[in-house]
Order: sequence, then C-alpha cells, then structure tokens
Amino acid sequence: MKLGVGTTYPRERMLVWIAYLEWAVGTFMLIHLLVALKNTLPIALLFFGT
Repeated sequence: MKLGVGTTYPRERMLVWIAYLEWAVGTFMLIHLLVALKNTLPIALLFFGT
C-alpha cells in the first residue's frame, strides 16, 4: 500500500494497520455522505440512477 502521492510505504505493522483503518473509515464516511446528499439534493439522484 502506497501512502500519498510519493513512494512512502508503511514498514511497521502498526502503521499498516492504521492506514487500512483510515481507508475503511474514509470509505464509510463517503458512503454516508452520498446517502445524505441523495436524501437532500435532487441533483445527487443523477449519480444513483434513481
């Protein structure tokens, strides 16, 4: 797993775990943001195909 734009790779097990945890939390938050937009903004319906 590469971090950022450069070639920085986490080498310790804890850093790898933190990077995957950050990815999972970010994905979780993005899904909930899209669901919230779908419920409030009509323009977001175009992205959901409904």
